[in-house]
Amino acid sequence: MKDTMRMRCLQSLMVPCGTCRCHLILSNLRKPGEKGYKIPRGFLFEYITCANYTVEVFGWLLFTTAVQALPAAIFSTVGTLQMAQWALQKHKRLRKESGVLCQQPVLPVATGYSLSGLMFDGKEGRPKYPRRWIMIPPLF
Repeated sequence: MKDTMRMRCLQSLMVPCGTCRCHLILSNLRKPGEKGYKIPRGFLFEYITCANYTVEVFGWLLFTTAVQALPAAIFSTVGTLQMAQWALQKHKRLRKESGVLCQQPVLPVATGYSLSGLMFDGKEGRPKYPRRWIMIPPLF
């Protein structure tokens, strides 16, 4: 049991490195003065829309399993639910911007319906929003 706690604490110390990497990617998306959305690339953003929330959730889950306390479990659950709500809103907004009208929220599969003139529709040289998980593969 002590070894499990030590391992989880060590793993949870690696989470700030992942969070920092996500935030550096997000902060370097736009050059000074630029506005609008850009598609994040690199690290976990190749697979997940909200990689920063994913790393954060894994960190709190590791912490909860390390300390094995009910308050930590409640905090982790509430935090995960809140971040999942934010991630779903962000994913829907980016998918809408990309021209995909509907998508099953669990699977990262585009339906193929598109609207013209949208930011991430892949037409006329614009980038196409890639198929990604929302937050926690393969669950969400």
